[in-house]
Amino acid sequence: MIVCVPVAVIVAMQASAQQPPPRIVSARLSQRGVDLVLRLRTDAVHPLRDGVLLCARRLSTTERPVADVCVRRSRGSRPLLELRRLAPDSAAVSKRRLRGSIHVGKSSVSATFRAGDAGMRTGKLRWQALSVRAGQRCAASARCESRLPANGYFTFELRRVAGCAASGRSFRRTGPGRDRRVALTFDDGPSSVTPSVLNVLDRMHVRATFFIVGVHVRGHTRLFRHMLAHGNAIGNHSLAHDLRPGAADLKRTSALINRATGYEPCLFRAPYGDLGGGAIGNARKLGMLTIGWNDDPSDWASPGASAIAARVLNQAKPGSIVLMHDGGGPRGQTAAALPTIVAGLRRRGYDSVTVPELLRLAPRYR
Repeated sequence: MIVCVPVAVIVAMQASAQQPPPRIVSARLSQRGVDLVLRLRTDAVHPLRDGVLLCARRLSTTERPVADVCVRRSRGSRPLLELRRLAPDSAAVSKRRLRGSIHVGKSSVSATFRAGDAGMRTGKLRWQALSVRAGQRCAASARCESRLPANGYFTFELRRVAGCAASGRSFRRTGPGRDRRVALTFDDGPSSVTPSVLNVLDRMHVRATFFIVGVHVRGHTRLFRHMLAHGNAIGNHSLAHDLRPGAADLKRTSALINRATGYEPCLFRAPYGDLGGGAIGNARKLGMLTIGWNDDPSDWASPGASAIAARVLNQAKPGSIVLMHDGGGPRGQTAAALPTIVAGLRRRGYDSVTVPELLRLAPRYR
């Protein structure tokens, strides 16, 4: 069932001088996968000077304020995102840091954050841009605020990601090497280890791609929906991990995944990496790219968590696709190695993304 949650976007400016806040010139809210992108332009040359806050305000169906997602900068610090829960009078009742990215231009600010982290669900949203001094409670005063639109609100529909558009070469072993991004992938699941892997990904705010074996789909709908809601991708890994599965096998596996989650896989990984039997062509006819790898720690052999982590990090380079496993055998070592892998990649300046993100495949929505 789709839940409609209205949203409003607020910009708050905190300054000691009693001068009007910057005027909002334009405002835009857009969707990029499971992320929302907020773009605001003001008439101020430095929109975050003197403690400016940029917020996405969520409203109830009666337009009562519920929460703000704010961009703010403390004196001398870098901008950060903050989620503020609101009382009916718009006063903040709780605050916590929110993971995301911020870009500050000459007179504009853009912020990208995960909609689910901000408590936003799929459905129609209402939002409004507002520039106002932090701590000033004079909503009716033009001296203290600037609204866009001046009356009413913008509308936006938050959609559920339901796959991606397979484009480019039909077989990919790596992504573009121009960016310091890598894709972590997990094969043969789900299993009892998969929740542990997801917990690490969620806690460390990274995303991965899970290549699912069709016979394991049943009974794991909630797990798969958790994967997708947190920005991970799901791929097709055949029905029963048989060597050289045919087109009917791939079609059946995708149908099982789609029936359980509403997500249509756009990626296929061949069991054992064997590309014989027309695997690449069969997958492409079903709207999927075939995905290989170039970073293999051989975690299937259980060499130990430290060895798995060291092998991944030693082989990593821009555009790498890392092969790991969350099923098909005891995979506790892989889960144990994952925090070290993610932290090590970050120290080397790498972002961990899904394969569709690495290959820049356009998301499909439903």
